[in-house]
Amino acid sequence: MTRTFLYIVLAFLLSNPIDAIGAEPAPFDVKDGINPVQLNQSDKIFSSPSGISTSPDGAYLLISDPGNNEIKILDTGKLKQLSQFGKGELSGPQDISFDRKGRLLVADTKNNRIMIYRFDGVYRDGSPNIEYISSLSGGLSAPMGVAGDQDGRVYVANTGGNSLLLMNDSGIVKQVTHAGPADTPLSGPHDVHIDTTGNVLVSDTGNRRVLVFDSKLNFLQELSAETHGFKRPRRIASDEAGLILIADDGHDLIGIVGPDFKPRGRITASSTSPGGLNGPHGVETIGRYMWVTDTGNNRVILYKRE
Repeated sequence: MTRTFLYIVLAFLLSNPIDAIGAEPAPFDVKDGINPVQLNQSDKIFSSPSGISTSPDGAYLLISDPGNNEIKILDTGKLKQLSQFGKGELSGPQDISFDRKGRLLVADTKNNRIMIYRFDGVYRDGSPNIEYISSLSGGLSAPMGVAGDQDGRVYVANTGGNSLLLMNDSGIVKQVTHAGPADTPLSGPHDVHIDTTGNVLVSDTGNRRVLVFDSKLNFLQELSAETHGFKRPRRIASDEAGLILIADDGHDLIGIVGPDFKPRGRITASSTSPGGLNGPHGVETIGRYMWVTDTGNNRVILYKRE
């Protein structure tokens, strides 16, 4: 699936009429000319939504809904629910992502495992076209973040174990419990994300920082609270240009970091405004479009970055 085709699909989906969200969508104050405007919001159908990911073809938006013990499937433009799965199987799922092989990975947090599926969209009757493949469970304790690469390696923010894990189908390959210039113990790592260059980024939430590793989990860099102003960094996304977006529910904002890992600005707004955020946990982006799980308001918001 080429990026060009994905953009065509996404543009088609977003060209359909979008429900109005007030008289004038409010832009955010942010540096470097990045000026997101709210396009749409979902109904409040979630219970503390967290992880968020678009399908590889750009047609579907998948959101972990831990309060309802399921994954909800929405269309990417109108943000209407199309289907769901996991009820009776998942318990408090916190994260969801597609690896570079197209497999769907779910952090089934309260069951202490990573579930792996094949996902091919939604049937006309509203049922999901999904098939269970396998699971990873040995050594996991309340995993909250998961990501996978093109070689089938799986990276896990093993929150209950205060560790970052590299896994394959046989189990744990490497475990990181300390990292950074001072070799600080990890504290409640919440998410793991692979950027466009193959770097592995981890939100070390309890330490108010984001850590950068290579694909073998060799430490590269620390993005500290002192430099980037993090309070509770949660989930991470990156775009094709290398821009990194970090949901920080402690500040009710999305932090923006450049490809050089230097601060670029913040997407902020009052939680009472039309585009307001209340404890955002998740963020996803394709091109100029950005989706945020507005956790405190139990909704998903779609923005376009001007």
